[in-house]
This record gives sequence, C-alpha cells and structure tokens, in this order.
Amino acid sequence: MSINPRPKKKNPFRDVTPGVVLQPEARQYFQQGITRMVAAIRPSLGPLPRLVAVSRAHAGDAPELLDDGGLIARRIVALSDRDADMGAMFVRHVLWRLREEVGDGTASAAVMLQTIYDEGIKYLTAGGNAMQLREALEDLLPDLLDELSSLASPIQTQQELTNFAMSICPDAGIARLLGEIFFIIGMDGHIQVEKARGQPDEREYIEGALWDAGLASRSQLNDLRQAIARLENCAILSTDLEINDAQTILPVLRAALGAGHKSLAILARKFSEDSLALMVNASRSGNLSVLGIKTPGTGLTDQFANLQDVSSLAGGRAIISATNESLENIRPDDFGFARRLWADTDNFGLVGGRGDPLALRTQLASLFAALNASDSVETRRKYQARIGRLRGGAARLLIGGATESEQSFRLDLAQHTSLVIRSAMRDGILPGGGAAYLACLNRLVPNASQTEVQSAARRILQKALRQPALVIAANAGFELHDLQPGQALDVRTGQPADMLAAGILDAAGVGKAVLNAALRGAALALTVDVLVQHASPQYSAEP
Repeated sequence: MSINPRPKKKNPFRDVTPGVVLQPEARQYFQQGITRMVAAIRPSLGPLPRLVAVSRAHAGDAPELLDDGGLIARRIVALSDRDADMGAMFVRHVLWRLREEVGDGTASAAVMLQTIYDEGIKYLTAGGNAMQLREALEDLLPDLLDELSSLASPIQTQQELTNFAMSICPDAGIARLLGEIFFIIGMDGHIQVEKARGQPDEREYIEGALWDAGLASRSQLNDLRQAIARLENCAILSTDLEINDAQTILPVLRAALGAGHKSLAILARKFSEDSLALMVNASRSGNLSVLGIKTPGTGLTDQFANLQDVSSLAGGRAIISATNESLENIRPDDFGFARRLWADTDNFGLVGGRGDPLALRTQLASLFAALNASDSVETRRKYQARIGRLRGGAARLLIGGATESEQSFRLDLAQHTSLVIRSAMRDGILPGGGAAYLACLNRLVPNASQTEVQSAARRILQKALRQPALVIAANAGFELHDLQPGQALDVRTGQPADMLAAGILDAAGVGKAVLNAALRGAALALTVDVLVQHASPQYSAEP
C-alpha cells in the first residue's frame, strides 16, 4: 500500500545534493511523513472507530477493512515521496513494536507522537534547541508514569476480568472466553490460541504442562476415537538427538524394563521409520508401552530450553547433542517420571511430574529474571510461555470462523487481547477513553522556577495528553467539553462519565507503554537533522 501525495514543486536543494537532505527541508519532509501515516491511523481510535480500507494484493478482491492502528501502519510499506517516507516508516516502526509488545494502544500512541512532534517543531523553528527539548521532554516522563501507576487498580474477580476483556475486545464471544480462561489459569498461565476445525469457539483446560510438539507418528495413537495417546505412571527420556535406526533406542528400552517401568515416552528430534516400528511392536507386546514424541522447539537453543523445563518438572537428565552424548549408556536415574502423559499429533502434556521442587523453583526464578531483563518482544513471550508451563496452568482456545479470512482475523484478535489481559492482571487497570492521560495534566503545572525549554516541554505534553480523548470523541461524532478529573466522554451515550464506573478501561501496563513510546519516539524524531537515502532501497513488509 502507498499513499500518493499531491504533486509538489521541484526542490532545487535536492538537485544540488541528491540523496542527502539537510535542514530545514529534512524536518519538513520528516513531518510530512509522520502526518500522513498518523492521518491513516487516527480514524481507528476509540470504541466507535471509522474504518480504513486497504486494497488487497490481487485486483478485484474486496478491500481489507481495519480499525487496528498497528495493522494499518504495517500495511503501509512505502510513501511515493521517499523523503516523507522516512518519517512515515519511523512512526510505523514505533507503532508495530508497541503492538508486538503490549497488543494495544497504537492509535493513542500515534496521535500523541504526532502532537509532540508538531508542537516541538514550532518551538525549534522559533529558535529552540532540539537536544535540550528532547532532554526536557524525557525528564517529565517518570512523573507521568508515576501518575499512571497511582491511578491503577487491580482486577480481583472473574466478572471484573470479563468486563475488562469486553472493554478492549470488540468480539464479545472471544472476550468472555478469555476472561474465564485467565481467571482460571492465572496471569502466568499458559494459553495456546489455535484455529478450530469448525465455526464455534471452544476452550479446553489442561491439567499440568503443555508443549506444542506431538507424536512422531499417528500409528502410536491408542485412543483412535479421540485421536490421542495416553500413558499412566510414565518414565520420560528427554533428548535432542536424532534416532536414525532402531538399534539406537534398544539400550533405552532395556534400561526402562530393567528399572521396572511399564510405560515410556521418548522425546527426540527425529525418529526413523524402523525405530517407530520397534516402539509400536514393543507396545503391542504388553511389556512396555512406548511413545515417540518430537522434541518441542524450533532449533537447538529452543529445544534445549524446553528439555530443561521437562527435566525441571519430571526429573531425570536431558541427553543433549552439544555434549556429544549418546543413548548407549542410559542409566535408570536419567529417566524422568510423570503420573500421566498424553500426546496427539500437535501437542503433548504431562501431569504429576516428580522433579525436584527446589530445582523447579530455581528454574522459575531464573526464567523470571531473564524475562525482566529482556527487551525483545519475541524472547519475552517465550519466557512467559515457559513460566506458564512450569506453573502448571494451561488452556487451549480454539477460534472458529465462517471463512478463512474471518478465522485468521479473530485468531489475531484473540492473541493480542491475551497480551493486554496479561498486562492488566500484572499492572492493574486505568480509566479508559483517554481519562488516565487527562489525569496526568496535574503533573504538568508550570511554575516560576522552570527554564524556558522546560516550560515549552510542559506545554507540548499538555496538548499531547489531551489528544486521545479528543480524537475518540471526534471519531464518534462528538466534541469534548469541560470534564472533571477521572472523567472522559462516554461515546456510547454522548455524556461525560466516570470511566471506571462505566466499565471503560485500559490496562495500566499498556497505558504506560503507549506514553513511553509516543514521548520517546517524538523526542528522538525531533533530533533528526539530515536525511540520507539509498540509491535503490529494497522494500520490506516487516517494520
């Protein structure tokens, strides 16, 4: 998708230095890009948004109708004006990273970022210093975040959780199911959101830990009606080795029988056909029921992490390829143990693992420390999933839909709503509708001891913090008037209201992430002095 600007006059400055743009043109072009990008996102803000139509890749297909600011930004891969495009792509990156991190708030961040930038440009054009203004803006951020923290209140009941889910998710069915699921599995519980085979949405609660890796072969199913395999009082051997022939696992089977085990699950990266046949025949003999399960994870590092978690829950020792170990000298204490294990073609779970409780607590502590230290969205999600498994609460949410496109849209909606609910359970909830940002205005009262640049920063942020509430009202066809602290416009009624009492809520973690992204993003953009273009840049759909 591209946004075509009006024809503009030829710029003689560009003819002199092609590929490099200096001030004041650099700032003008960057601002144009920010303005155009935010103009496409602004209509999506609020519970009664206007839609943005995005053309499909194939001519003749119906346009994609979006009200998600992050997705709208992602669909815009370039502006036709390559100088303005730099400002647009800067905003795109900020918003998509915010969406990936917290799942919501991109439209609010967009309108605040644009306001801070536009007002900042006015100050710089009047002779202000960009670095001093950036510093003054960022110095005010901690106070504003503290104010948001002071406004936050916890979610305590299932009804409150469901009400919050319904306030942020336009699909009531998904919201109700997620409210119920998170009340049962808790903030750190593990949830898998998947496509259902039919139209109705379904949820399944799973006792114990769940991994998204299943049986190596359907021939191992022992419950054909439910397409699942189950083992009771099961020994577990965990490895990331490839089992390339039947002889490789004979020492494992002998060790399990010698230790008196009646059932065994082997986790391995790959199984050969003859090794699978051996396990099926062993199970049919009645002496030892055996399942071959694919090692969970998509790479050696990921697989090693999952095997560590299996060992923490079930005990035993993982056999790792990086240590050049083999399966020839397996000992009884290498096996873990679970009271019950099940697997289908996509997942496996274990219940009642007999791992060392101290080792489990140590593993959880290290995962929480790594989660808090990481600033990578994808890495944090992996740590969160591992913590949820080790905590023992798990659920599957199966999302239906009348068409493939509807199902994909609802699946994405459920995944990002889950992120916001986790944030609300961790950090609490704020009054929505822009009311929380309006309450921050009391932290920006000017005083005589402030310098000129500090006063300018406060004026800029005062205007920016009003924008979410103003735009929400405008998108719904209303105008904002004087409001009391804690109030905003309930666009469903057209009347000012206490947002908490009205059930219009935002996650506190999302609200703080939005303010942080908008303020820091705009402050950084104000320091851009030069635009340098590649001769033939490649376009990327990824922000």
